[in-house]
Amino acid sequence: MLILDRDVLPTNSSYTDADVAYVLIYLNSRSHVSRSELSNYLCIGEGSFRGLLSIMVDAGLVGIHRKGIYMMENGRKMYLKMGIRPVDIDIGFTLGTYNQGIKVFAAAGKIGDGMEQVKVSTAYGGVGCTTWVMKNDQIHMPPHWEFSRSNVDASEKIMDEADMHNGDVFLMCGAESPRAARVAAMMVALDLVG
Repeated sequence: MLILDRDVLPTNSSYTDADVAYVLIYLNSRSHVSRSELSNYLCIGEGSFRGLLSIMVDAGLVGIHRKGIYMMENGRKMYLKMGIRPVDIDIGFTLGTYNQGIKVFAAAGKIGDGMEQVKVSTAYGGVGCTTWVMKNDQIHMPPHWEFSRSNVDASEKIMDEADMHNGDVFLMCGAESPRAARVAAMMVALDLVG
């Protein structure tokens, strides 16, 4: 799912499609948010955030009011279409210094052996990505490992904290900074829903 048009982005842009997705996810549960709160949440400078905000306003995804930034109808539609939810969880499988979990609703049919997710993660600054799918009420690691049988505690934690249902995907991406882990995880998720 490509959100930002690469042809109109500044060449030294410090924001990505992942940032657009995180803004929409953050705004979904809040009525108005300040620019500084969102730039801190994204771990990007306020100057860069102003550039991202301008693009999102022009696209009709968000609006600006004296109370702060809010999600517009186009933003809500995009948020609902994404079917993605970040999950902060520690299951003992670390890939980098920092890790980010993310749930993708009903995307299990798009998963092969999990290597495509690793490629996307590393292309966006991650050091790797572990992929799990929920099938027959069990957590599986592609292509054929019944993860639930050998890792009961970790699989139960994934199922509970990510609220997994059959057909859902759970990703864990790691990187050497919190921002890089978050961007890598979201870009893998956006690639799946693309």
